[in-house]
Amino acid sequence: WNAASNGTELKNTKGHATNVRLHFQSGGTPFGVEPNPETIPRFEHDLSGLDGNHYQFNGTFVAQLVGLEPRAAYAIWLFGLRSGASMEQRVRFDGEARIEFVQSAGDGQLAVNNKIGNSQAPLAEYARTITAADDGTIRITVRGAGPQGRPYVISGLAIAADTTHPTTRPVASTSHPTTSAVPPKATSKTNTPARAIRVTQSIDPQRDILGVRLDMSLEEATRTLAEQKPDIRFTISEQDTGVYLDSRLRGWMFPAFILAKKQSMPGYTTISVHGYGPPHEGKVATVGRYEFLPEPIPWQNMVDALIEKYGAPSFNSGQGPSGARNLLETTLSWSTDRGGSPLNSADAVKRCGGINMSQADTGTGTQIAMEVGYVSNWKYAGVRSNCGAILEYKITAHPSRPEYATAYSAVMFDLPLIVSRNLDTIEFTAREADKIAAEEAKNAQSRKPSL
Repeated sequence: WNAASNGTELKNTKGHATNVRLHFQSGGTPFGVEPNPETIPRFEHDLSGLDGNHYQFNGTFVAQLVGLEPRAAYAIWLFGLRSGASMEQRVRFDGEARIEFVQSAGDGQLAVNNKIGNSQAPLAEYARTITAADDGTIRITVRGAGPQGRPYVISGLAIAADTTHPTTRPVASTSHPTTSAVPPKATSKTNTPARAIRVTQSIDPQRDILGVRLDMSLEEATRTLAEQKPDIRFTISEQDTGVYLDSRLRGWMFPAFILAKKQSMPGYTTISVHGYGPPHEGKVATVGRYEFLPEPIPWQNMVDALIEKYGAPSFNSGQGPSGARNLLETTLSWSTDRGGSPLNSADAVKRCGGINMSQADTGTGTQIAMEVGYVSNWKYAGVRSNCGAILEYKITAHPSRPEYATAYSAVMFDLPLIVSRNLDTIEFTAREADKIAAEEAKNAQSRKPSL
């Protein structure tokens, strides 16, 4: 196993130099750790040399593999190891596409990608496959998962060009020897849901906005949007569980939303996809869209296209004045109340979806998607307290040319399911906060004054 420094050519398993280099943007502090032999996978060379890590509390490890073959598929392994406490960290590989997972293991256990190693299993079984970017690079980002301050702990990295042969051999590798221990701040989170889901999805699972469906994974939503809108870059951003009202946990980050904007005069696009918090993180909860059209579309063509896609709406306002702005608008809704009955009155539709194109900064589908995503109790739902599965479009036209649509906005969410799952998040944060408090109290008992 070969140690590597920043920017040097990595060696293969034969000890020969390759064209692959690893550049660190941040690397952490080295520390020596002995891995449990039962967690070291089988390989043609002894992997017990992964006897250390680089760590940093409240930090982010960023590195990039360069010199790879552009758009070629590679197997990649990231090894995590911690001494004195369990570890949990979020790992992201960025090449032509993105791979994300949580890596977790107990004290002294060697984690290999998203699994704990086993001395009876070959290393090839743990590989993840990723395609290098057009410039022949793969970017690696690692940060501690959970409460703020939790460290990343990286023991090694390996990559191989052949991902199909069962005896895949890493062609370049690096290990990180280390030097000093730092006590943990919190215990690992559990993967067990706070409670069984009380509410199941009531909106038609085949309904979508730009191909994005509720409960789709955020990763799949990102790929789908990129196919639909190739001129826009879509990425998943993280959020803190502290955004939830009643949350007792701050600093626990999770993949939370996709928000993208594109302005190409005279057109304008905004797309917002929000997900759930833990333990349901990574799933789509709301979808919003706003389009100011670069060229007008016949109003009836817009209406006909929506009816062809979703079927006859339960509410169709017909074209009428919008109010604050000098526009004409049409609202189409396929929404229900909490009991599943169709919303077929203007007041009910306004309360539940409520797209308001006269308030472009706060009333579009993208803003509503963000607003409802964090409701964790019906008392916070306000005017939407009797709303169920919501799918609404609003189309606008200028009075001088009412036969042409100039913009439209859409929103889709299932409020009872959001409230149910977000309540799970609140209960999850309570359990994790109790664990952290218990560990801090235990650590406090062992402290002694320096006299």
